[in-house]
Amino acid sequence: MKGSVTMKKILCVCITGTLCIALAGCSNSQKTSVSSVSPTSSLASIPITSESDYSSSSVSSNSENSEDNWQLKYYVDEFGDNTNEKYACYVEYGTFSNTATNDSNLIVYIMVDSDDVAIQLYEYGSNIVKNSYSHRREYNITTKDESGNKIPFSGFMASGSGDRIYLSDNGKGHFLNHMKKSTENLRFHIVESDNPTTYYDFTVSPSGFKDVYNKLA
Repeated sequence: MKGSVTMKKILCVCITGTLCIALAGCSNSQKTSVSSVSPTSSLASIPITSESDYSSSSVSSNSENSEDNWQLKYYVDEFGDNTNEKYACYVEYGTFSNTATNDSNLIVYIMVDSDDVAIQLYEYGSNIVKNSYSHRREYNITTKDESGNKIPFSGFMASGSGDRIYLSDNGKGHFLNHMKKSTENLRFHIVESDNPTTYYDFTVSPSGFKDVYNKLA
């Protein structure tokens, strides 16, 4: 996954809110060609869309009804018609902290296709985390399962308005292996490498993932 690649655009949403957050689901996405990101993956930027496109009941917190959280979706072409290419999408609650706030509301989107695993974060449920710098932003990521096993790895957000964190190859391998083989929830702790006071916490359930992932082929 080096050099220019074809990126695919996934439609998801975040809904503005202060104390009450209406969680969103995942929608069909359209391919787009991007050549300025290196190295990168086939999961492209997610535009914000209208609240009416999604139902707040489509996402539950943590493992409750988690089969509904992992959704199989199809990329669409320039005419809005489904292609044969698929991706899996998961939406969850979380919290984030920085120098201005502590344990504030977070919405997390996880997108998985045959090439990559990417995470998109919405602070306060509405402010998408982006990287506007000319260099990519690095993240230190640690996962912890219910048995107490911790696995550290890295991730990055592409430069030039990148808006999601791509897991490193070993991080992707660990995530997919756990989601396919384990029944335990996987907790994430993501820290911005250059700004360790900014970090994100959330939990991902593997329930329903294997069935959805097997349909990506």
